[in-house]
Amino acid sequence: MCEGIVSWVTRNQYPIQFEIASFYLYTLLLPILAYGALRYFGYSSKSKECNGESATSLSHHRFSPLFAALISCAIYVLYFYPKLNRSVDLFHEGEFLIPGLQLKFDLEPFKDVYLQHGIGRNYLSFLFAEWFFEPSLLGLRYVQRLLEPLAYVSVFLLGTSLFQRRILSSFLLVIAISGFDYWVGVRQGIGLLALALILSSLRYQQIGKVRGSQLLAGSAAVVSVLSGVYSLEIGIYVSAAIVLSLVLMSMLTVQREPFLAQVVKPYLLVLVFSTLLTLGILSAYGLLLPALGNIQQQIACQAELWGLAYPKLSELVAVSLQIGSIDDLIIFSQRSELRMWLHLPVLLVAGVSILLTALRGETETLKWRSNLLIYVAAIAFFRTALGRSDYGHWIDGSILIWVLLAYLLEDSIRRFCGTIRERGSVFSNSGVVNLIKLSILFSVLSLFLFSFHPLERLKDRVTLVSSGSTLQSFDALAKNDLKTFIPKDQLRSLQIVSAFIQGNTSETEPIFDFSNQSGIHYFSERPIASRLFQATYAVTPEQQREVIAALEKNAVKLVIWKSGTSFDAMDGIPNEERQAILAAYIREHYTVEVSLGSISLRLIQEKG
Repeated sequence: MCEGIVSWVTRNQYPIQFEIASFYLYTLLLPILAYGALRYFGYSSKSKECNGESATSLSHHRFSPLFAALISCAIYVLYFYPKLNRSVDLFHEGEFLIPGLQLKFDLEPFKDVYLQHGIGRNYLSFLFAEWFFEPSLLGLRYVQRLLEPLAYVSVFLLGTSLFQRRILSSFLLVIAISGFDYWVGVRQGIGLLALALILSSLRYQQIGKVRGSQLLAGSAAVVSVLSGVYSLEIGIYVSAAIVLSLVLMSMLTVQREPFLAQVVKPYLLVLVFSTLLTLGILSAYGLLLPALGNIQQQIACQAELWGLAYPKLSELVAVSLQIGSIDDLIIFSQRSELRMWLHLPVLLVAGVSILLTALRGETETLKWRSNLLIYVAAIAFFRTALGRSDYGHWIDGSILIWVLLAYLLEDSIRRFCGTIRERGSVFSNSGVVNLIKLSILFSVLSLFLFSFHPLERLKDRVTLVSSGSTLQSFDALAKNDLKTFIPKDQLRSLQIVSAFIQGNTSETEPIFDFSNQSGIHYFSERPIASRLFQATYAVTPEQQREVIAALEKNAVKLVIWKSGTSFDAMDGIPNEERQAILAAYIREHYTVEVSLGSISLRLIQEKG
């Protein structure tokens, strides 16, 4: 299946699968080795720590649902971004915009159009824009503007479930996780909501609220499936993490039957039912087989296709040895490569904590179960960063690392203080271990906060909301046909290219995008020539031949060839090399090249 793919991984013969396997091996072996070291130095796993958890603390912790709802609304308003006017991301927004062509030309998702992430993200978003606003870039941005703050509300709800309903801790988590150069996307937010629901189910099960536990577990399953409908990979990660965690909890639970009946069975049954219902809906519309084929293409060869090398720790250490001043230290602390390694100490502390607590026989406490669930989910989500090791995808994959960090810090502080109160000294086995944990966690937290400045981000958010500004200066922006505002230079370029395409093709005549800028295709208002509507989706020789067959079948006479951007050479590899078969065909048959600014098109030479 993956033979013939040309990518950064294949060109450099980089062992991407070994890198991914090494990460998972690290998360399993290093905590065990750390525990062995603690035992060697005299730590006893049988020693009890003050964990502060009791039935009373679980059931009677002060919590106001109304206050939590008000905080959720405040977070939504705080992260509601009012500015609709910005340049068009012709690649990423183009993936959202192409469904507009599907709707206009009666094309069907999966069958006629490949969806890179999921039917929710790549099709329903534009459909909702048409229903509630208008079928345009502006309508799409309205939908995204409404959805994006909900991701931060999900972080808050996850915090309230994780911190046993302590609202202040949950709100501080939202503030910390939204620092400069960091974000929470909609697709991650749906997955976080599923985790919040299953955590609440675990809590209700412990305090004896059977129906509440079952209802929350079933709701978590529904949201898990919805996350997969919106973005397939997140649905897979969150479902796998919850199932694996519940299986481990069941294996280490003495009173297994109530746990299975109240949490595990409701989640699994509703998960299976919701999945079958989704497949049934697709089947009713005749899209089941195309959807399964689309999913197979989404999953297969992703590491080989999109993989990039993770920053080398040895190179980071070499740079750190050259620090000679405070300014050097400040610059070093803000390196993206350093940020991308901060997760490993957190996972190490979490793994050791889970292991120590399990060996003390405390596996039925809510804290241990919560720690396990977030730990497993953090590892699963981090696959996004491993599969595509650039800074943006690291952010997408590391969100739960910081949730785990916040939880571990709060728990370690409580345990540390409890040990001092109980034994009157920090120099006990459990006290020393907690001191080590706190030292590591506070070091990571300091670097994290120093790098991202969340309080400055909060100040900017408050200023933006209070200003109520929705339109930028008319001097810098101009109005296009889609009733939104984009920079004049980009607008002019799109107008020129669209006018040329419309002048050389009929309204129903398909074109093809080899430039990986499907937004250009959208603005031309022409049908797509192939379900693989831009070159980056035609990765294998078979898929490139599929596109060639579509070009011939639809008598396509115009191809968007180059955009003059980095997308002409994704990851430094020219598209002509990535899609060599398709590129050779286009050069041979589309011999007329027209340059319109930075964008170039290729056309078939007309006879006569």
